[in-house]
Amino acid sequence: MQAARISLALVLLAACGSSGNGSSPPSDAGAGTDGSVVPPNPVPPPFDGGVDPVVSTFTFVGCNRLQGSNWTQADNPSSANLPQLQQTFADIVALPTTPKQLFFTGDLVIGLRSDVQKWLKPELDAWAALWKADPIAAKVPLVPMVGNHEVLADDVGNGTEAPNPASHAVWTAWIAANGWDTHAGNGPTNAPPNADALNDDQSRMSYSFDDGDTHFVLLNTDTWTASNELGWVALSWLEADLTAAQANANVARVFVFGHKPVLAPSGSTSAFEAVNAKLATKMIQALDGHAKVKAYFAAHAHQWSTKKLPGSRGVLQVVAGNGGSMPDGSFKPGFYGFTEARIHASGSITIVSHERPIPNPYYAGPATPATASTQLVIAP
Repeated sequence: MQAARISLALVLLAACGSSGNGSSPPSDAGAGTDGSVVPPNPVPPPFDGGVDPVVSTFTFVGCNRLQGSNWTQADNPSSANLPQLQQTFADIVALPTTPKQLFFTGDLVIGLRSDVQKWLKPELDAWAALWKADPIAAKVPLVPMVGNHEVLADDVGNGTEAPNPASHAVWTAWIAANGWDTHAGNGPTNAPPNADALNDDQSRMSYSFDDGDTHFVLLNTDTWTASNELGWVALSWLEADLTAAQANANVARVFVFGHKPVLAPSGSTSAFEAVNAKLATKMIQALDGHAKVKAYFAAHAHQWSTKKLPGSRGVLQVVAGNGGSMPDGSFKPGFYGFTEARIHASGSITIVSHERPIPNPYYAGPATPATASTQLVIAP
């Protein structure tokens, strides 16, 4: 690679599999108490001998919601895999360098029902209550993103997902009510010329912001457009945003987040496993064609895996959908956890997977603390 060479250290590339999309609400499994464990020792510092110190970090993870068949709304109104979620919070708080953000890349809750007042809104509200009750809320800013479970509906429960426009108002009101819309608002809209053919204002569901010399782009990968096709991205807006960031002398690097991968992980069998195939090539070209873009981070597939996207630079795609949802069938033995990005003084970036065992059943607690494992280094 050139502007974004990737060297591998302690590499563990996980296998891929089904996303396990559950959709019918009901049936829990004892996940109701705080099963988090404070790690006995802090996660090791960067493996650089202090030669290239870390100047900033952020964390990301997606897909923590339970299967509908393992959930009872009355027992666990958030529909989250509580032992894993609370352990992830504890592990992040225990990191030697407090991250500047936690990006939660979608599928926080089961949702996926057109009756958003009965399902999506109460689930999101209960999830917010979990966050606010946890010590992490006072230490790490949260940047939540929508996944297909937050913006689509499958009332039949057979994997036939469809746009759910009513969810958009619920989501934007939820992030505003909880103070998580600080950066939102500069995204694509349906105002003329509406180059992305949007059916509504998406400016608070896809957006971008700067933090120091780092530019973050957050994408709704199931954007509601005139075509009503799933896996859609506001590509024209994305291209314009990346072009502006590339031209901005104050921006040193760009990270792009979306719930769905640009390309499905190898061997994945999930339904709607990546962004819409009609957009994938152009999206890859947009990422590859802007040298400041260092990586694309996603979830959706319930696994942890990496690949280089096609192109002259081979932008790194990290799928970190191992937050606690039922793991993909071929992701064995697999691991839950979260991922940390460390930005070094030299401009290099270390991607660290923090991993813990997947219990049987997957929602059992208590969870064990995660340990730093796989590392990938993106050269400046």
